Amino acid sequence: MKIRFPIILKIALLGLLVTSLGSGVALTISTLNQNKRSEETLIENIDKSLYSVDYMFEDGDNSQDLQASLKNVKEYIKTVYSNPDIKEKTLKDFSSFEEYETYFQERDSWVFPPPGAMIASPAFLEFRKDFREMSHILLEAHLSSGARAAYLCYEENDGDKTRLIFMDDSRITYTGRKPGSFYHLPGSHYDLTPQDTIINEKNELYQGYKIDSYLTRFIELSETLEDGTEVPVASLFLEYDRKEIQKRSMDILFSELIILGSVMVVVIMLYMLIAYFTITKNLRKLTVATDSISHELKQANNITPKKLEFRSRDEIASLASSFEVMEEEIVNYVNIIKKEAKENERREAELEVASSIQLSALPANSYLDENVELKAFIKPAKVVGGDFYDYFYHGDKFFLMIADVSGKGVPAALFMMKAKQLLKAKITSETSFRKAVAEVNNELALNNESSLFVTSFIARIDFEKEEICYINAGHEKPYILHNGEVIKVDGTANFVLGGMEDIEFEEETMKFEKGDTLLLFTDGLNESINSKQEEFSYERVENTFKESKDLSLEEKIHLFQQRLQEFVQNEEQFDDITIVTLKREDSTLSLRYRNKDYQIIEDCVNKFQEAFPNLEEEKKSKVGIALDELLNNIISYDESEQLEIDITFTKLQDDVKVTISYNGQDFNPFSQDKEAKILSGDEDLDSLNPGGYGVFLVQTLSKSQAYTYIKDHATITLIF
Repeated sequence: MKIRFPIILKIALLGLLVTSLGSGVALTISTLNQNKRSEETLIENIDKSLYSVDYMFEDGDNSQDLQASLKNVKEYIKTVYSNPDIKEKTLKDFSSFEEYETYFQERDSWVFPPPGAMIASPAFLEFRKDFREMSHILLEAHLSSGARAAYLCYEENDGDKTRLIFMDDSRITYTGRKPGSFYHLPGSHYDLTPQDTIINEKNELYQGYKIDSYLTRFIELSETLEDGTEVPVASLFLEYDRKEIQKRSMDILFSELIILGSVMVVVIMLYMLIAYFTITKNLRKLTVATDSISHELKQANNITPKKLEFRSRDEIASLASSFEVMEEEIVNYVNIIKKEAKENERREAELEVASSIQLSALPANSYLDENVELKAFIKPAKVVGGDFYDYFYHGDKFFLMIADVSGKGVPAALFMMKAKQLLKAKITSETSFRKAVAEVNNELALNNESSLFVTSFIARIDFEKEEICYINAGHEKPYILHNGEVIKVDGTANFVLGGMEDIEFEEETMKFEKGDTLLLFTDGLNESINSKQEEFSYERVENTFKESKDLSLEEKIHLFQQRLQEFVQNEEQFDDITIVTLKREDSTLSLRYRNKDYQIIEDCVNKFQEAFPNLEEEKKSKVGIALDELLNNIISYDESEQLEIDITFTKLQDDVKVTISYNGQDFNPFSQDKEAKILSGDEDLDSLNPGGYGVFLVQTLSKSQAYTYIKDHATITLIF
């Protein structure tokens, strides 16, 4: 069952797709611009905060005090950090300033007063005062810039590395901000590489170190000496996170998407509503009408015209008007088709009957006797064709013919049957071969208003002379396969039969020996064409015939069918195809033996199998066993001084006849009552006399047995 996809849904999906694509592109561009603007604004605020702090330290009212406090904090941390034991411990980062302070109070009493002490060291108290002042400046820069964090640090060279030592971090005293992955506590340090520092485009500030996944911008805070020289003390870093900017932009984008999606749903609903009343509703009427007609056609019912009414005057209304006209035409066309179908059924039934009559007039497509074996194949291009073949004995001569009537269908078939009957009647009644064919030609030409004619090849085979006499009446020249070589029967091409009266026909003769094979065919074979409009040709016929030299007649026919199909493939057959093969049978083998020697048994069996190679293996085996048993008995029990044995093998239609004639006493091996009783089940094998089992076996293997005794010669005849 097919799933329908309504057009209104297609319209909705199309509208959704278009609006989604347009909105998606617009929002993407807007988001990218928003990210860029947000980052530019943040950097601008960070730069302002950095300039403000720089002004406080260089030109402010208490700039000297601030520089001193900064230097004091640096020196204190630097002194603490110079202790190797403490330096190693500061590699750890802490989650809070309290944790950091407790860590050192417990281990280094000379830096922090021990727990419970009432008085801290003066240096520590001074450090704490200055540290809180720096923390206040950091916190103010942090909040005013919108940065993620602010921190003070100084650089220290450690061998070939530059190490960044942190002095203070705004997040230690400002708990309202979410911390990053760790606190940059005083004493924490990082190894730096030159790639971490980049000068910005305006060359005003360094776009500072990249720490973890965060970016920084910084300024150097210097101490002004008495001679006016500025010595760098520390650097103020403001840190920002690009991911955080993007996250804020994505939050804005999500809100915009919700609003846009709501608007799109409303617009699409209105769009679908308008489309339904202006397009879909009218199209549905057309759909229902066409479905109804389709159903009535499938059910072979009479079609009822559908009247469609539309208020609109658009293209759909025009389509409905055209549909009504088309519907009337379909009704008329269907009625014509039904009438023609009935007529075609009646005509086809008549052709089937005619084809059956025509094929029944042809002889069997297979024939075999002691002289010849024949196989034929016919394939009409239409139900009723114009090709035919025939064969029959007249006296001791064998006649074979093949013919092709011009035209196709019933007229050609009727003309074919007339020609076939005339040829057989005249040949069997006239003593002259040429005269018989001439009379057939005259009768076919008489009153031939349809101008039909017959091409024919008629052959008479004389087995005694081993020759074939033939008349070729405008037909394709056949071939003879002789000792593995193909010979073309290239005689005189006489005029066709039925073309005109009083034509003289020439007959010709050539050798046709035992083992030779004759191939007859109509032009439907050699003139068959493929998709390239190439003909199968005489050359391919000859090559295929030669290729089949070691095959039986039936296999030869199959090979021609196979090669022809490979050549034409799917091309339509345009002419009747008829193939007839006939082989001169060397079906009789005569052997003579004049000595009482058991060796003749093996010699006889071997020569029989060589003479009849195409015989079924089962039949060969039965004949061999019977020969072995009978010849063994004849040699063993014969009392004559000079034994004479003559053996003849004759191939019949479906059987083999074996005749064994020998001189000796009169004794019929098949007349014993015990053999008959064993065959009927009244006796068992043990009751047989010596040699009787072999005779019983021969009776079982052969179809019939006969025995005669004339003039001191016994003759045994077996049919297998």
